[in-house]
Amino acid sequence: YGSDDKHRFFFEDPRTKEDYRTWVREVVGHVNALTGVAYRDDPTILAWNLMNEPEARPGWLQDRWISEMAAYVKSVDPNHLVTSGQANVANHLSD
Repeated sequence: YGSDDKHRFFFEDPRTKEDYRTWVREVVGHVNALTGVAYRDDPTILAWNLMNEPEARPGWLQDRWISEMAAYVKSVDPNHLVTSGQANVANHLSD
């Protein structure tokens, strides 16, 4: 969308947030061609990481984004754990 702000734009802009939700719906709803099982129903999946090492700044923005997107993932897949993707254990979410 033309922004070079790597710490706020993705986590705040309504367009990027909707794009992320669309991506989540596609991945979680994908049906494995070999097993015929949608990922949201696949017992071999332990958890979804929201992102690999999100770096939103300030910290409250990251916390808000993680909470919002974790709730969204759980709304389309209540069967699996969700983590923030952070290395910091304190930011991990489960349900």
